[in-house]
Amino acid sequence: MPSMIEIGNIALGHLGVKNQVQSFDEASPEASVLKIQYPACRDHLLAVAPWPFASRRVILALETEDPPIEWRYRYVYPTDCLFARAIGLGREGVKVVLPDQQIPFELAGSDDADRLTILTDQPNAILSYTRRVVATGLMPPHFTTALGWYLASQIAPALTASTALAQQTYGRYVYAREEAIRTAFAEAKESPMPESEFMDIRI
Repeated sequence: MPSMIEIGNIALGHLGVKNQVQSFDEASPEASVLKIQYPACRDHLLAVAPWPFASRRVILALETEDPPIEWRYRYVYPTDCLFARAIGLGREGVKVVLPDQQIPFELAGSDDADRLTILTDQPNAILSYTRRVVATGLMPPHFTTALGWYLASQIAPALTASTALAQQTYGRYVYAREEAIRTAFAEAKESPMPESEFMDIRI
């Protein structure tokens, strides 16, 4: 799998930029822009779909603050969560949370407004979410291809001053993203024997 630096250089290549980088910390305009944009682009792409390689299920920990009166429970928002997708019941023998099994929940700031929390009426709530993945070795090729195009579209204005090139690479990103989503879920297979729905992990 390509490294973070290689993905950055792929993005530069999409823009026709000849200068390659060896590190995002080096003293060059390309490295400076990539250092800022790469983490944001990676997290953006991770959040747009429930990628299997970035999916996680955890038993949520209760917050110390009381919930507002319209909810029964307030839980800690996982520190590595990019997109909270579903609250499930965690029944044995069921691996996925079907739409009619999902529990209503809401994201809200804490009372001191320094962190996100999760509000729901479900006791012992289990959250299914997309987590932040930093290691590029976990990212499938179709994902890194889409990431290279999205990164190119976001660094184009700073490095080329070309709106047309930014739009062109963004269009290629949209196509690559949809192809990556189709490929990711084509790989998913049903297990012949059901397993526990959720990993027994506490935040």
